[in-house]
This record gives sequence, structure tokens and C-alpha cells, in this order.
Amino acid sequence: MARSQDAAAGERRLAVDERRVAAEERKVALEEKKLAMEERDRSLAWEKINVNRLFSSSQSQETKMRRLPAPVTRFATMPHRPERIDFALAGGGATLVGVSSQHRTVLHDAASGVTSAGPELAHDKVGCCFVVPLGRRRLCAVKRRHYDYPASPDEPTEPLGETLVGGAWRALPDPPPDLIRSRRGNPACLLTACFAAGKRLWVSARDRGTYSVDTAARAADGWRKEGDWQLPFQCRGLLAPDLAPGLCFGLCPRTTRLCACDVRRSPPPVRYAWDDTRPCWPTSFSQENIATVARLPDSSLAYLGDGEFCIAWTIAISEDNSTIRQRALWLMSVKIGKNSPSAPLRLLHHKACIYELPDRALMAYALHAD
Repeated sequence: MARSQDAAAGERRLAVDERRVAAEERKVALEEKKLAMEERDRSLAWEKINVNRLFSSSQSQETKMRRLPAPVTRFATMPHRPERIDFALAGGGATLVGVSSQHRTVLHDAASGVTSAGPELAHDKVGCCFVVPLGRRRLCAVKRRHYDYPASPDEPTEPLGETLVGGAWRALPDPPPDLIRSRRGNPACLLTACFAAGKRLWVSARDRGTYSVDTAARAADGWRKEGDWQLPFQCRGLLAPDLAPGLCFGLCPRTTRLCACDVRRSPPPVRYAWDDTRPCWPTSFSQENIATVARLPDSSLAYLGDGEFCIAWTIAISEDNSTIRQRALWLMSVKIGKNSPSAPLRLLHHKACIYELPDRALMAYALHAD
């Protein structure tokens, strides 16, 4: 699932910059990861959802399962080769950038609707990676699982990530050995969370602490260790300077509720955690012979501006606790604000709805437009 934010004629949306869309519309774009039995059917789709009603209605939950709109575009994966593509919206939502596990980059221009091949990566991104824009002209792709040994005896150890700038990828400086070194019982460096500010990227690794790197630097001294602690959210955190300078918003690792931590302090204390933003499935599910509703990994968060967020979860619905009958997108709008400039933040509004995913869809994500 992908999501994009754009500010045109006063509108705030999650999606690509669609200048012909009505000025009051907010949209969320969806990235679906699809896998069929036949190689020729493997693809990823990008859709947009109008989220106006999620912010305008007082009702806290919609129980009717909706259908997704037609895809804006599709991305075919490589035939006869396993491939994962992780996406980010760069340039304020002007460009959708996909980073492949097979060295390639795909680009989709929002204004023209043209999809093209981008520059090739020097190293593969097996598994999955964080794709993080840093301003409008720089983007970083960091592997979430890194092993401290070369792919073959003739190759050097791969870098933790690469930066796209000036139309070409270049490797990040070599990280500190303590971050990537294999350990007994814990051979892999597993990144759990990240956030960016300017050209600097912060990453947390399980049992290894938190580090940051100047992505414009070329020497290893561009890295520094921030502490033995881990960032208190999962996956990517988002800064919202128009709402609360110094706070980073993310999803709690266990509950996936929305939280905000103060990244100006070390370790960053959690200042807010809103319980009402936990995923809560419709009670009507129990009346439809549905035995289990399970939340799948990698929930995602997007910020639309003006205190408005959208949270996306992929859920698996089964009838007998073993066979998945259907996958669905659980989407929640959240409005955060304050009564006065000096007052604390509070939850002003939240509403959830559910979308049916196509038969072969595996996961759906919301993308934040940087």
C-alpha cells in the first residue's frame, strides 16, 4: 500500500500529486505485494484511497468491507527470480521510488504517469530494506538484515546501505564494527526502526543499540553511536515539526498504537501513546463464522500534515484458525492536536475502515510523502 502527501489548494492527501483531483480530496495510495502461482502474475499495485470520510465523520468505525479503487499503476517483478520491491514517495510525493532486492530501481512520475527504470544499485537488498527520503534530492536504502560476511570469498562485505543522489547510488560509509559484527547467538544485525532529519539517518538494531550516520559523508567517521538503547517504535518514525517540534511519531512495537517520543533526548522518552489507536476488529466479524483475525507484520504510518495521520495494518481472516480465507487492509485515520500552544497533545479524532485485498495480495502499506 502506498501513501502520499501533497499540499495543493489547501488539500492534504496520502498519494501522488494529482492536480486534477478535487481540492477537498485527501487520498491514500496503496502498495500491494502480490504473488501468484505463476511467475507471469507476480506484480505490485499502487492504488489511491479517498480518506475524506475518515476525517469528517464522528463514527469511530466502519464495518462494511469496501473494495479498493483501480490501481494507478502496476510494477511487474522479474520473471523466474524471487524479488521484493520496497517503496518510498520522494520529492513531496512527486516520485514513487522502488528499491528492488535484485539491484534495480523503478521510478514512477506522478505528474506524467510514466514508469521508468532508475539507476542500478551496486549491491542487492535481499529480504527487505528501509527506503527513506532525506530532503527532496537524496534517498537512502538500508538493509534491515545485515550479515557480517561477504556473499562469496572473492567479494568484500556489503555495505549497510546506499544513498541515491545525483542520479546514482553510492555506498554509505562503513558502519562501526559493533553495529554489524556477528555475535554468538545473534549473527545478523537486524534493524528494527529508523528516522531521518535533514541528511542524517538514525537506525536501531536489536541488542546492538542506536546509531546515526551523515548520509552525505564518505568516511566512517560519519557514523556515531547514540546509545545502547533502541528507538521506542517499529519501522520508520516520522517527524511532524508543524505539530510538535522535536517529537518523532511512530507505532509501538507490540501494540502498534500511535506514540510520540522526544528524539532530542537520549534515550528518547515516550511522551504520548494513544490507546484508542490500537487496531480493534469489528464485532460483526464474530457473527460471520470468522474464527480468527490476525494482524500481519509491518504496520505502516503516514503523516498528512495538520496533525492528521493514517495507520495501515494488513490482517488475515480465517474460519478455522489455520486456513486464511481472506486478507484485508485495516485503515485508521487519526487527528492529533492541542487546545492551546502550551497545552499537551491529545487525540481529537480517530476512525477505522476495512478494504478487501485481491485474492493474491500478500501485504499492503501506507507510504508517507516526504
